[in-house]
Amino acid sequence: MELRRIQKGVAKVVPLHHCEVKARKEESLVSKQSLRLCQERASKAIPEILEEIEKSPHPVKTRDPQWAAIHRLYGYLEAYITSIYGKRTGVFANMRVKEVRNAIGDDQMGYLINVAENKTMASHGYAQIYLLKEEMGWFQKWLALRSRSVPKSTYFFVTAWAGPPKNLVTYLRNAWREMGLPKSRSFYDIRTAVCTYNYRDTDPSLREDAANFMNHGIESHKRLPCIKTLAEHSE
Repeated sequence: MELRRIQKGVAKVVPLHHCEVKARKEESLVSKQSLRLCQERASKAIPEILEEIEKSPHPVKTRDPQWAAIHRLYGYLEAYITSIYGKRTGVFANMRVKEVRNAIGDDQMGYLINVAENKTMASHGYAQIYLLKEEMGWFQKWLALRSRSVPKSTYFFVTAWAGPPKNLVTYLRNAWREMGLPKSRSFYDIRTAVCTYNYRDTDPSLREDAANFMNHGIESHKRLPCIKTLAEHSE
């Protein structure tokens, strides 16, 4: 009888512990409001930063001040895209110029960028980013501007030494802070939130499609029909 009483006590404690752990995770999760504000504020800032870069002298050396604006652009683009799709750092670091230029789609349907070099290429194939007309315009504008700095680099997010950028997390955190959003966030933090809300809020019939296209999040289920159509054309 004593053993049974102990077992019942343990049975009550374990669920309680799980609830406490879940509550702590919920508290640390990036809020939906933060994700929406990130998208709103980044979409306003990105064109302004591109205009600033266009008016500035061509950066040549690593320490040229113009690189500060370029790094700001990287941070805002990363924050914007990650807040929608929950992309990993490597997707941005390894994105190539030709992959952006070869994006599938048009202004009406939108554009699908297929990034080959990514962590889950072997199991899930390309990491895909779907962009609306305006968003693709940002990427095309940067393609035109980046050729002034390191034209021979194959990387979309170029560095002064022509290799992939190593400080993308720093750029993301700086942009997040500039936008006045709470706490210091990483790609992992934002990705976790996008995955969580994606599962909770997406219609069950769309969850599989959403997962297949790499963590579509806040209201991004509205983009799924276009994404699926473009993906079928790119196969």
